[in-house]
Amino acid sequence: MMHDTNYNDDDSFKNLARTYDSEWETCKVKQDLLEAVNNNLDIAIVIYGTLLDASISWVSSSVPALDDLSPIQCMNSVNGIRKLKQVLLSFP
Repeated sequence: MMHDTNYNDDDSFKNLARTYDSEWETCKVKQDLLEAVNNNLDIAIVIYGTLLDASISWVSSSVPALDDLSPIQCMNSVNGIRKLKQVLLSFP
């Protein structure tokens, strides 16, 4: 089921991205990941920080929590980006 689209927590998302800065520094797929998420740096950092080497395959995969859309597909709309951020915030 799709998460609520009333996402309003950009500060929390930016803070989460900062926690993964050191992982991002050593990321070998930065350019590919940034291209996949329309150069949204914070989203790229969080995806890499949570999924590491699986991040590139994950962004093009169907994600049940996103109603089977891929993260790349979510990047095509404001609501999709909000949903993606909400899902990423919910990762353990």
